[in-house]
Amino acid sequence: MSSQLHKIAVLGASGRLGRAVVPALGGARVLGVGRRGADTWVRAWYFVDRRDRDGLRIVLDQADAIVDLCGFGRDDAQVLLDVCPRPIPLVFASSLAERDPAHWSRPLADLGPEPADGYGQTKRHASDLLLAHWPGPLLVALLPQLLSLDDRGERALEYLRQAEATGAVRLPGTGEQRPAVLEVASVAAVFALWLAHPQGRTRVQFGHPQPQPLRALVAALLQGAEVQAELRHGAQRGPHSAGDEHLDIGALRLLVPEFAPRSLDDAFAELGRRYRRDEFADPPPQAWRPDRTAAPHLG
Repeated sequence: MSSQLHKIAVLGASGRLGRAVVPALGGARVLGVGRRGADTWVRAWYFVDRRDRDGLRIVLDQADAIVDLCGFGRDDAQVLLDVCPRPIPLVFASSLAERDPAHWSRPLADLGPEPADGYGQTKRHASDLLLAHWPGPLLVALLPQLLSLDDRGERALEYLRQAEATGAVRLPGTGEQRPAVLEVASVAAVFALWLAHPQGRTRVQFGHPQPQPLRALVAALLQGAEVQAELRHGAQRGPHSAGDEHLDIGALRLLVPEFAPRSLDDAFAELGRRYRRDEFADPPPQAWRPDRTAAPHLG
């Protein structure tokens, strides 16, 4: 981590991605912003609503950089611009939903038309606003479906529960399609590498450099959990897409040439092992919520 970034505010630090981002930031003093605490070490917790301008300003006035993992739409982006006019680095976590799926395989120079769904349009508008007006270095990360290994609510675990209940797993599609999936730890590593030397204002599409067939990923998950089940295909829906999701990650390779995440089947196997051993963090107890006007002194 760059020695210039002493304090990094992580908005959404208690979420699935936040729990991976906080430890990835290494020696930085992390200021965690969330609705509740989490079993994740941070320098200080602030329990403020994402759109509470006064509460957010208390935190961001102390920060040398921001990682926003819970920004949703244009209003959230405008709050950042209003409460933090300083030119400090910002990582803004967005979604592939910003683009029509037909354009995912194309370079971001061909961003494509706005997606048809409201969620994607909302994410696109937030990113556009920040790219036009954020005064400092900016990374807008278009993220695929994320895989979290410490969350008992991880959607991929539905395959294991189905296998235990019925002795079979119905895969969406043929099972040979390659879904766009990336482990949260891999995303966090890229964020940390970029923050070490932040520069420019750019939108980058994230994805695994070696996607694998869904059938192989679910087989690895079952093997890790030591669960025997027949793999079938043809389910109407499931935790992953029924179609191929080809991503162009050329911009990501240029941004972080050393990006080399572990294979997806290894990650799914590890998730299975954690399921078998029940190694998931329990939900934290109801957090104490301090008066936001009495924020901790961080000297």
